[in-house]
Amino acid sequence: KTAVITSLLLLTSFEVHRAAVACRLDMLQVSFIVISLCLLFRWDEKGCKGIPWTAVVLMACGTLTKGPVGSIFPCMCIGIYQLIRGRSFGKTFLSLFGIGLLSLIPLGIWFYAAWLQGGQPFMDLMLEENTGRFVGKMSYPSHHNPLWYNFLTIIWGWTPWTLVLLISLFGLKWNEMHLLPAGNSFTGRIRKVWDNIRSQSPIQLFIWIVIIAIFVFYCIPKSKRSVYLLPIYPFMAVLIAQYLEALMQKGGESVQNIGLYLCLALFVTHRGVFCCTLSDDTGQHMGQRTSCCRKHSVYASFGKHVLFYFQMADYSIAGSGCHLYIKAGYQKK
Repeated sequence: KTAVITSLLLLTSFEVHRAAVACRLDMLQVSFIVISLCLLFRWDEKGCKGIPWTAVVLMACGTLTKGPVGSIFPCMCIGIYQLIRGRSFGKTFLSLFGIGLLSLIPLGIWFYAAWLQGGQPFMDLMLEENTGRFVGKMSYPSHHNPLWYNFLTIIWGWTPWTLVLLISLFGLKWNEMHLLPAGNSFTGRIRKVWDNIRSQSPIQLFIWIVIIAIFVFYCIPKSKRSVYLLPIYPFMAVLIAQYLEALMQKGGESVQNIGLYLCLALFVTHRGVFCCTLSDDTGQHMGQRTSCCRKHSVYASFGKHVLFYFQMADYSIAGSGCHLYIKAGYQKK
C-alpha cells in the first residue's frame, strides 16, 4: 500500500512532473543518486561486505552526468546513517572513501582527456562551475537566491499535495502533541529525543537522514534552484505516504473526504499547468523540446498540444486512482 501511494505522490507532484517534462540532465542524475542510495543501504544491511559495484557504477554515471554530487550524496548520507547507528568512524570513513574514489575514476579519466584538449580555459571553467558555484564566487550571477527559497520550492514543488496536507492538519489533536518528550530536566529530554532518533527503524532513520542532509547541503551555497532538491522527493514521498496511511487508520472527518480534496487540488494544478503550457514563451519552449525540428512553428504547436493531453490524462488517472484508493482504504475500517 505504501509503495502504491508513494508512486502516486511522485507522479502527481508538480516539481517532479515539471522536471520530467523538461527532460533535463537533472532527472537522469537524480535517478543515479536515488538508486545508489538504495543500493548502499542494502549493502549496509548485509554487513558492508565486499564492494557494492552496482552502486559504484551508478555513482560514476551520476558524476559524469552533472558533477561530483553524484558520488558525494550517496557516500555522505550512508556515512551519517552508519555513524548514528553506532559504526566506528574509522571503518565508516575508510570504506566509503574507497567507494567514493572508485566512483570518481571515470570522471578523472574524462577530466584529464578534456584538459588535454581544452587546456587551462577548460580547467578554469570546471572549477568555476563546481567549487565557484558552491562558494558563490562565480564571474556571473548564477541562480542566487536567499535561504528561504529552498523552503518555498519544497512547498510549491509538492503541489497539490501541500493542499491535502494542509487540510489534514485540521483533523490532528494538537493538544496531545509535544515538541519534546516528558522528563525531569532539559538535558534528559534532549537525551530522550536522541534515543528516539536512534531507536527508529533503519529505513525510517535512513529516509530522514537523506532528506535533511541533502536539504542542508543545498542551503549552504548562494546558487539555489528547485531542481537541486529533486533527490529528496522520493524519500519525502515515502514519509507523506506513511502519514496519509496513519490518517486513514485513525479516521476522522478530514480523512473521509481527502480523496475529494485531492481531486479538487489536482484540477486546480492542472489548470495552472495548462495555462503555462499554452503561453507564448513556455508553450513554445516545451513544444520545441518535444519536437525534432525547432525551425517550424507547426511542430512546436503540435508538441505543446500533445503535452497538454498527456498532462490531462496523467492528472485525471492519478486523481481518480488516489480518490478510489484512499476512500477504499477508509471504508475497510
